Amino acid sequence: MRLLVCFTVVLFLSMKVSAQEKPAMRKMQDTLKEITIHSQSVKPVLHSAREYVVDYDFVDGYILVASYSSPNRKDPKLFLLSKAGDTASLLYLPEAPDELFKSCAGQMYCVSSRAMYPLEVDTGNLSVRQAYDLSVFDQLKTCSFATQNQYYYKIADRQHFNILYAYRKKDDSVWHPGIGFDDAKTRDASNEEWGAVLALLAGGNPSGAAKQAGMRHLLNKNAYAYLDQPLFPENDKIRSFDFRSRQICTYDLDGRLMESVAMRFDFRNVQRMEVIKDPVTNEYYLHRSDNNAGQTLARIDLQTGALFVAIPIEKPFISKLKVFDSEIYYLFQNPAEPDVQQLYVQRGF
Repeated sequence: MRLLVCFTVVLFLSMKVSAQEKPAMRKMQDTLKEITIHSQSVKPVLHSAREYVVDYDFVDGYILVASYSSPNRKDPKLFLLSKAGDTASLLYLPEAPDELFKSCAGQMYCVSSRAMYPLEVDTGNLSVRQAYDLSVFDQLKTCSFATQNQYYYKIADRQHFNILYAYRKKDDSVWHPGIGFDDAKTRDASNEEWGAVLALLAGGNPSGAAKQAGMRHLLNKNAYAYLDQPLFPENDKIRSFDFRSRQICTYDLDGRLMESVAMRFDFRNVQRMEVIKDPVTNEYYLHRSDNNAGQTLARIDLQTGALFVAIPIEKPFISKLKVFDSEIYYLFQNPAEPDVQQLYVQRGF
């Protein structure tokens, strides 16, 4: 039985990583290669150097920053900054923020551990409305995105390895199946492995069962990451980066496949990669963090499926990377200053 389990695990792993062990340096076009170049400029955005920045977003041409003063998370506040870092508006909060959230309808919220606060931005002035209970937050998060009065909701089933983005039109209660992703092979392999776990338990080998169950959990987590990729609305179409099929797909708003382009770049660990869209230029970027101390960002050529030259992220161990108007933003905490976390902008593309 152990030999059968080992063979199943090895076969399952080989199925996931085959064709992914090629060298990272490869020819992309006649004159285009996946290479890395060094940026020349990175600087903090917020002029106050002692803030712990929790989250940030872009609203009406401004940068919205949620922060507090450490230690003890005191003086919680929201900054509304120009791209140069000048403060257009400052708003103090009743409690420390945990994150910023934008709903499908475009409403911005500041979320704390106890409540969520609707925010209003009017010609550079920032204000907050009466707080909502966090139960409202759970409801709002079920909507993934909206485009042309169609609201798309993500229905995920981790156990059976399928994800469906169903939609309904505004002021309409009728639901329509939209775009779905399913991995039957992984589902069957996972069920086989679970049978092996039960057989080990029945045979009086709990330690072997625990080991097999742990391996199954890791394999399932990695396989689900291939499916669980965001969709990107673009006016009258929807873009998908399907790492399982290695295709960049374009759908109409009803979920019908319009075209697809093969990904012409190598990858190993999908859990250490993400696709990011610049909301101003509508360009797409691949953020790699295979090596957390040496992260890179490369623009994706949607016509060929290749990558343009990659830019290294100058700060190590960054988080919440975004691209806005071709510039790169992220949070960075200096290990020598645990009470401070800053928002940085890096010269981009």
